[in-house]
Amino acid sequence: MNAPHSSNWVNFTYVSFLAAVLMTGIGIFFLPTDLWAKGFLAMGTVMIIMSSINLTKTIRDNHDAERQQTSHEKA
Repeated sequence: MNAPHSSNWVNFTYVSFLAAVLMTGIGIFFLPTDLWAKGFLAMGTVMIIMSSINLTKTIRDNHDAERQQTSHEKA
């Protein structure tokens, strides 16, 4: 079984994610273009973030289900 992540690693992951979102938001805000283009980029960014979270959860769930099925077959 895998060891849990350290609290420093978990904090680093959250801070990195928030920094990336903040920097992307600031970049879109200061982009010299029309408001509709900024809105389109912001919606795309939100969709990429949501899709990434859903994808990682699905991959993790499939891996856990496969590992659980394998352990039941061994028993």
